[in-house]
Amino acid sequence: MMSCHEDLFNRLTSCPLNYFVEQIHQFIHSSPKDYQGTLVVWKTLKGYHVAVPSSCDPITAELFRSNVRIAMQLLKTRRFLPRAPAPPPASQRQLLGQ
Repeated sequence: MMSCHEDLFNRLTSCPLNYFVEQIHQFIHSSPKDYQGTLVVWKTLKGYHVAVPSSCDPITAELFRSNVRIAMQLLKTRRFLPRAPAPPPASQRQLLGQ
């Protein structure tokens, strides 16, 4: 399970930012909770910090946290308009919201 988590984390940190934001949107949207409320809770509690694998180097960990903050801000201000996700390249599986 740890290797699956690390694999998913590595794929998320290396994907284009617009795809990353789409994945965060899909993940939050799949929750039965209030969308905007979930964004506020994520920003306040920073629970995504624990998603970083313990073996992760500090630069990659900060890149992930930065991308989450950017995604949350875009989604909160509605500057990101979700669209039907383009199919990922053949070498990638869908990351979240499977």
